[in-house]
Amino acid sequence: MSGPRWRIAPEVRLAAWEDGYTVFHTPSGDTHLLDPFAGQVLSCLQNGPMGLEALALALMDRPLAALGSDERAAMETALAALERVHLVLVSP
Repeated sequence: MSGPRWRIAPEVRLAAWEDGYTVFHTPSGDTHLLDPFAGQVLSCLQNGPMGLEALALALMDRPLAALGSDERAAMETALAALERVHLVLVSP
């Protein structure tokens, strides 16, 4: 099954801290503070575009079908939030 794939937007700089991540988006000049989970999602996408299945394996070491509804919702919420502030781009 094919679905959307997300990739990190160009010119995004990610820094990990003890309690979260900061991200600088060069084109807009905006700096964002991310919670640890959203930061981990963005960090995974630094390796290349991923769909939900690949992200589930990278983040939780389980296939998407094995995730609970809360875990899947957390991934989808993080991706939507990152997309909303132009830190990730989605392709169908």
